[in-house]
Amino acid sequence: MKTANCSLFLIVAVGIGFLAGHWSAALPTNSPSGQRPANSTNDLAGDAFSRIAANLEATKQKDNLKLLMGGLNEINALHDAADISVTTAVLQGLRDEKTNEVINYLEGHLDAEIIGFNSSYGWLNSSERKEISLKSLQRAKDYRTKFPHNDSEFGKDVTNTFRFLDEQSR
Repeated sequence: MKTANCSLFLIVAVGIGFLAGHWSAALPTNSPSGQRPANSTNDLAGDAFSRIAANLEATKQKDNLKLLMGGLNEINALHDAADISVTTAVLQGLRDEKTNEVINYLEGHLDAEIIGFNSSYGWLNSSERKEISLKSLQRAKDYRTKFPHNDSEFGKDVTNTFRFLDEQSR
């Protein structure tokens, strides 16, 4: 029994460390010192994960905890693989002097990210939403105002996502 508890603790600790490090590394640094603000997105996600992991451990759901860890690691690996692919394609396009193609690709990619944000952020309750900074969404809106991307398929969805900026300012 003691070995099982140690194994469970190790799995949770490694998982939390991995995820916190991954989320922290993905956040931009805006301060001259390169440090992230104390109340950053990874704190919110880490806290949520910690609550779930603690609940699964307290209710002796080791198998579900392992499933959760596996699922989160799979999501992170898929996300990282996609980031690697995008970064490589953009760099190759720039080196091949295909600037217009790269810009068009990134414009579409920005639309997809904005729409994806809409989906994720839309599921959060109002107190969780207050913990998420919308600075990146505001930057995207400012960019779209200056450089409109005329994509009739997604334009309405992108514009719809910007409504969160108005909701948060109320």
